[in-house]
Amino acid sequence: MNEKYKKRALITGITGQDGILLADFLMGKGYDVFGFARHESVVSRVDLRNLFDKVTVVSGDLGDPTDIIDAIQHLQPDEVYNLASQSAPGRSWLHSVETGEITGMAVHRLLEAVRRFKPDCKVYQASSSEMFGEVLESPQNEDTPFNPSNPYAAAKVYAHYLSKIYRRSYKMFVACGILFNHESPYRGMNFLTQKVTYGAACAKLGIDDSSALNEEGDPIVQGGKL
Repeated sequence: MNEKYKKRALITGITGQDGILLADFLMGKGYDVFGFARHESVVSRVDLRNLFDKVTVVSGDLGDPTDIIDAIQHLQPDEVYNLASQSAPGRSWLHSVETGEITGMAVHRLLEAVRRFKPDCKVYQASSSEMFGEVLESPQNEDTPFNPSNPYAAAKVYAHYLSKIYRRSYKMFVACGILFNHESPYRGMNFLTQKVTYGAACAKLGIDDSSALNEEGDPIVQGGKL
């Protein structure tokens, strides 16, 4: 691809498993990739230094509308992939208002920033199977009614419908992908699947008390138990 005409992609939540894999995929297609993330999230992922050497990381908080506007206005991305959210189940209950801000209202602010400062930008919004909640039918499809059962899911429903409204009302390119559980080696330890596999590895190696801690600061494996 001609260097002068490289496409620009802005990825929120670039420190998560999907952000890491997407960044690598887009760089392989010749994109200039920018990652939008809180400074503390970037600093904590020392394992991603090779990735951060290849992408441009923009420090910002989705809870701050100024940060979102600045990113869109100055970077002028061709594509935005919004993968960021407050998705930890326990935290979504303990900090439900914060969850609504980051997972729901921040998407509204992002769409508005794109509409005002880069209306031809294509936007991808990561929706979630959690929106189906107490499921009304199985398997689910695009026409299954949403029935959210936690703050995170309710915020995702809000963002999903706002994306649809902006697409129809302003003729913007806004696509939503309803993501079910998916795994990779980059999956964070705060997710159940990683805890279980980590516990199995400790059992295999005879580790009774693990060095890795859970969200409460206790060993994930303690006294030989997960």
